[in-house]
Amino acid sequence: MSSPDIIYTQEFRVANGTRYLQYTERKEAINPSPEDIEIGNKNFQQDPDLPENFEGYLGYTDRKAATKMEDDLDEKLKGDYPTFSQGVYELSEEQHQQLINNLKEAQTNKAMLWAGVISFSPEFLTKAGLYDPKTKKVNQKLIKKAIQNAMPTFLANERLDNQETFWWGDIHLNTNHVHVHLAISQRHNTRPLKNGVPKGMFKNKSIRLFKSQIHHELENKKSRSRMIEIEKALDATKKKLTNELTNDVTIQQKNYLQQIANALPDYKNRRL
Repeated sequence: MSSPDIIYTQEFRVANGTRYLQYTERKEAINPSPEDIEIGNKNFQQDPDLPENFEGYLGYTDRKAATKMEDDLDEKLKGDYPTFSQGVYELSEEQHQQLINNLKEAQTNKAMLWAGVISFSPEFLTKAGLYDPKTKKVNQKLIKKAIQNAMPTFLANERLDNQETFWWGDIHLNTNHVHVHLAISQRHNTRPLKNGVPKGMFKNKSIRLFKSQIHHELENKKSRSRMIEIEKALDATKKKLTNELTNDVTIQQKNYLQQIANALPDYKNRRL
């Protein structure tokens, strides 16, 4: 019997601050050695580094031994941490500090924190062209993009689509199943209260739709190939504009042309 393409599990509790962030981004899960891969060759639900509680969770999700910075990101998209969020593939130092501040505020206000794990079967990722079993290389960018695209609807279905909500994710490579630790919280609770505690459970329908959206985008090779083609074409155009700047034009004209090149939309804005 084959394993499901995508599994999503989630639990919730009152946010406990920056140690949760440290747990999710800890070094030993980000950039695994061969020994780490061999030891961690098991289902994500048996992750040996998963603590019994969520103290230090941020450090856990982005730790270097389980995650890895991406090699093929455009320079404009590169950051200082492998952690991603809405519209950001890698957090900058400033964005990371803002995430820490948000968690501190959530902790102070006793807001809820939802900790989820999205696990992908190796067969599914291989078939979708997102994982090479020989080199162990994973296309993190497209996995992050699929989750980013699915998150707005996921949050809206749980009435968490407001300015108080924040989330982050980290792709872990230290087990046989590539998996993503996904965390959602709020600076101030906006969910209905039950016995003085914010509502914690998510609807099964919301979770099923979330998984379905991610699955559909990742398996859609034609759409993904088209996105890659557009991205390459835009990159080529930008380089051409930059390379064609000659000494025959003034410094001011060069600056104007460079600004035009920089203003060209990335592939994620392909409708433009």
